[in-house]
Amino acid sequence: MRIISVILLSLWSFACYAAPKQMTYSEHAARLKYAEINGQQIAYVDEGQGPAVVLIHGIPTSSWMYRKLIPVLVKSGRRVIAPDLLGFGKSSRPRNRAKMLVPQQAQLMLSLLTEELKLASWTQVLHDFGGPITWEMMEDPRFAATHLVVLDTVAFNEGFDPGMNFFMRAVMRAGTGTPLINRVFFEQAFRDMVSTPKVASKTMVQGYCAPMINGGAASYRTLLFSVNDLKAEFPRYQQTIRNSHIPASILWGEQDAFLSVKTQMPLLKMAFGVADEDVIILKGAKHLVADERPEEIAAQIMKY
Repeated sequence: MRIISVILLSLWSFACYAAPKQMTYSEHAARLKYAEINGQQIAYVDEGQGPAVVLIHGIPTSSWMYRKLIPVLVKSGRRVIAPDLLGFGKSSRPRNRAKMLVPQQAQLMLSLLTEELKLASWTQVLHDFGGPITWEMMEDPRFAATHLVVLDTVAFNEGFDPGMNFFMRAVMRAGTGTPLINRVFFEQAFRDMVSTPKVASKTMVQGYCAPMINGGAASYRTLLFSVNDLKAEFPRYQQTIRNSHIPASILWGEQDAFLSVKTQMPLLKMAFGVADEDVIILKGAKHLVADERPEEIAAQIMKY
């Protein structure tokens, strides 16, 4: 019996070591801080000390998507700030949907960083719709990022497939707002954004879905339905990028179905003038690269 007990204890210890406990969304939400900006409550993570790193998420995500990246950067001696965009995560959900569009999001983020948090400079990491929000921020004199780390984002029509065909629009209009349909829709959507079931754990999916079920689906629909208006701004964004002298690096999921590594990524590389050594194709990764390859992203950030 003693031998069996020792064996069982050893197996239990190995299992605990091999599969560390994952942070839950409730635990993530408990560490958020809040700032009131222009009558809206903006939730954000602010942890660590040292040079600031700002993590801007896209849609339909939240600061939750950076939960694996944050502790690595904090341990490396960085102050990490990861806001929830307006309408997402734990930030306010305004009735006036126009307040959630890209230009308004950019102004809120700048106010948070420069007025509330008093940052003089920072490295900015951006993903998905966090790209257009960043391009808008770059046109404001308050923008003081010294480096950009670009993850699967958009500034060109080519290689951009938001999936907004007639059927998708009909599903979004009919489904969002119904908690049960929202749950089914977003659970499958988030599983499809990573390459393996191991990454798409129950805890990971629940963390992404919780804000969507609690009103975030309408915010997602607002920004997703704004794509055509957003595309009209792409030429301006491209010029902003070309005129920028901010050093940038690019990391991209090889299998991203929404933003093509073969088309969208090279166009951004050319616009920024990024050297080959600062472009990393994340083999096998899909859209949620911060979930699949946080260590590689952190390593690139820590070069700055």
